[in-house]
Amino acid sequence: MTETHERTTSGGGGLAAGILMTIGEFAVTLEQYYPAVIRRNFAVRLLVLASVVVVGAPAATVVFVEDVLTAAVVFSVATILTGFLAYCELYWVVIRTTDGVRSVDDGEYDLSFAVTRPDEIGVLFDAFERMATSLEESLDEAEAARERAAAARKESQRRSERLESRAAAYADRLSAVADGDLRVRLATDADDEAMREIAAAVNDALERLAETVGQVESVAAAVAERSADADDGVSEVETAAAEVADAVE
Repeated sequence: MTETHERTTSGGGGLAAGILMTIGEFAVTLEQYYPAVIRRNFAVRLLVLASVVVVGAPAATVVFVEDVLTAAVVFSVATILTGFLAYCELYWVVIRTTDGVRSVDDGEYDLSFAVTRPDEIGVLFDAFERMATSLEESLDEAEAARERAAAARKESQRRSERLESRAAAYADRLSAVADGDLRVRLATDADDEAMREIAAAVNDALERLAETVGQVESVAAAVAERSADADDGVSEVETAAAEVADAVE
């Protein structure tokens, strides 16, 4: 028994479903031997079978069979071979489609009905297979996008943590600068380009500030030296003046 039969039987159809599926599969097998005009159009096939059951079989029975019991048997056989065969084929199509839906619902997207038909049923099966494949691709793309988004969130979190750590280090060094230590420089080996640029700019500013402070200190020292020299000159003048005054007296 095929996988389809097993699915149908486990789904509650039991023996009756298995028999209908077997007959339907037999009808599908016969399909390849039909004339091309009937193979291409399932509606035409149903119409032909219905005509045989409703018109052909009764007419043939009346013309060729005189015995009533024999006529009933012939009519029953004709009905089974036409109408019931068509019904089983439709039942087979419905069950195969239902099994395909269940497979997709269970996450099995690699569907193959293994049926090549030019009629509406073949179109239905082909469309269902393409739909399942497209759905699988869409789900794979969605999963890949979700994974990329998760990876991006993790990377963003790591970057934020690195930036916070680097900012804290910069704050400690700038506190030392505020306390008067102009020899402090910021590290320029950060992973983030913006942080490297900030560190370089701050270091450049500190260099200029240190130069300016050095120049100011040099000027202040020169002014202090000259002030001391001026004080010494004043003292000497005062001493000389005192000596002159004493001499005059």
